[in-house]
Amino acid sequence: MDLQAGAIKALSLRQPWLWAIFELGKRIENRNWPCSYRGPIWLHAAKGMTVQEVADAVDWMSDLGLMKWFQDARWPGADELDRGGVCGYAEIVNVVPPCELPGLRPDTGELRWHMPEQYGFVLRNVKRFPLLRCAGKQRWFYLPPEIERAARAAVVDDVCPCESDIDDIGPGHLPSCRLSDPNYQEAVF
Repeated sequence: MDLQAGAIKALSLRQPWLWAIFELGKRIENRNWPCSYRGPIWLHAAKGMTVQEVADAVDWMSDLGLMKWFQDARWPGADELDRGGVCGYAEIVNVVPPCELPGLRPDTGELRWHMPEQYGFVLRNVKRFPLLRCAGKQRWFYLPPEIERAARAAVVDDVCPCESDIDDIGPGHLPSCRLSDPNYQEAVF
């Protein structure tokens, strides 16, 4: 994981597609625009999400048998999905172009996640961390500096965002965080 100094591009994804990246091993992010960029990106959970979008995405995944691959993945319900902030890291290593014959789709592997009429950004080194609330934008954008610092610390140094100076973080902690231990108790003096 090479997080050199300087701002890293961020990409906002709607749910439940971001959940599928983290929980179902989805390693293709489909977009209707090309991408020449290769390298690290922040994964931002879009704030907006409709019931119909979730139903359509779950139907699409179910029709292709993609949810059956991962019996241990627990669907948290729409109200528990990360939304409205950055919560992950990945690297774009390739882009699969739209297929000229949209009816053809590979039966196995990560290409099953490719929507043939779209560009498929191939992701590697995906890492999830607790949500850091911030606004997203369409296409590429950059995180506010204080949010990027906390996200970098979570990815590189395994420092939980709760240790940052950010007030508006989502629920949850990194597994390495003392607060993720159910037996942890703050000392009371």
